[in-house]
Amino acid sequence: MRFSLPGRLVAAGLLLVGLSACTESEPEPTAQLQRFYDQKLSFGPCSGYATTLADDKVISGDP
Repeated sequence: MRFSLPGRLVAAGLLLVGLSACTESEPEPTAQLQRFYDQKLSFGPCSGYATTLADDKVISGDP
């Protein structure tokens, strides 16, 4: 399949835009937000957070 010159230019432009979007770095967090970035997260069960029987069934995975 052959593409015309305008089609090739559009494809090349889209490729460059896509690649440039992947190379942007994240900005440094502000001083007010830095403490949140420094947090150490831990994950555990959610069963203690249910406030209703229906919530408890959903959280525990009980049908």
